[in-house]
Amino acid sequence: MEIIIKNKKGSRLGIVSVDTKAILADAEAINQGDPIYQVGLLMRDRIELAGFEIDEEEVNRLRSLLGKATTKRNFPKLISLKGKVSRKKLSTNNQNRNSGLPSTVMQKAADVFETVFEYPNDWAQKEYSSLIGLDELKNRLIKEASLLISLDNLKKWSKKHHKKAIISACQAFQERSPLIVFGGDIGTGKTALAESFGDPIARSLKIPVYLLRISIETRGRGIVGEMTKLITKAFHEAKGVAQKTGNSVILLLDEADALAQSREATQMHHEDRAGVNALIQGIDHLKTSDTPILIVFCTNRLVAIDPAIKRRAAIIYEFTRPRKEQLAELMQKYFGDLRLTSKQISELVKLAGPNDKRPYGFTYSDIVTRLVPSAIMEAYPDEPLSFEKIVVAFDKINPTPPFNEIKAYD
Repeated sequence: MEIIIKNKKGSRLGIVSVDTKAILADAEAINQGDPIYQVGLLMRDRIELAGFEIDEEEVNRLRSLLGKATTKRNFPKLISLKGKVSRKKLSTNNQNRNSGLPSTVMQKAADVFETVFEYPNDWAQKEYSSLIGLDELKNRLIKEASLLISLDNLKKWSKKHHKKAIISACQAFQERSPLIVFGGDIGTGKTALAESFGDPIARSLKIPVYLLRISIETRGRGIVGEMTKLITKAFHEAKGVAQKTGNSVILLLDEADALAQSREATQMHHEDRAGVNALIQGIDHLKTSDTPILIVFCTNRLVAIDPAIKRRAAIIYEFTRPRKEQLAELMQKYFGDLRLTSKQISELVKLAGPNDKRPYGFTYSDIVTRLVPSAIMEAYPDEPLSFEKIVVAFDKINPTPPFNEIKAYD
């Protein structure tokens, strides 16, 4: 993994190469409390050895990133941290430790993108397969995204099935912008799908695919023109990665409403309006270029996205909380091997859905990351996991309120 060290103004100070798996092994060998905590200390030591300093806040952010990556068994190739040059003079040996750097294009990309992933990879394959109840959406997404990335496949299809001709209908498909918008409630699988669907595309097309995640810090520091420049740079660097590597790119913007909010908002700052204009220009430019880049926006507030951006979207998927059928699939997936009766599964589905006290049910994330672990903790270490323990866990957990209700509580 390459760690880009940048100062408070965002200028790059240097790059530190680290063997993440080796450091994790060292942390586990120390056998003193949480290994991820030890990883943070070892990483900081490695950064200091290379001649840089990072504060405790950045160490904690590094631990958080590595904790998630360890859970997913997939480490980013590049991350950025804020720091400064160490007061200690760097020796020639320390400088040489940075010799195994990625390509210049990837180094530049790290200034703009929060993380860089390459598909196919095992974590993404597992994550994609774990998304239950989205089969219809996933099937359509993969077909359309594959064609948006590689229009040659559309031409091959037309020639194969229409007497070696490219039919007129293909023109309408080709004129669409390579933009997909995922909108919907918190915890409904938007980001998980956005981060993983590149894997089946890479496998089906038999090509490497890169995921470049735009950091929310792209909003900048409020300086006039900065946000526009950063957005323009993000599109430029994404194009550079696609052209120089010869591979397809998925450009992901999570929490897209932070950058793509509607210009119709009366309180909108001039700089934000300029940023939205830059996004639109970037989308339009990719539409007319041959660069294989697919843009994905994720948002909890689809209504807040600028109408001009939504009009340009080739696909807008609206994610909802799991329905009864999907809840039943989830209960079978995580508790089916406990030999629960169909009546007990139905009862769990009822507990997870809307009721008289609340008009909303549990999200996918609520069930996977909160309910299942809580149920295990009810039984561990003295008893087996049972229907009764799962019910107790339900009693102790409230589902995440819909986004508009969260805003109302602020």
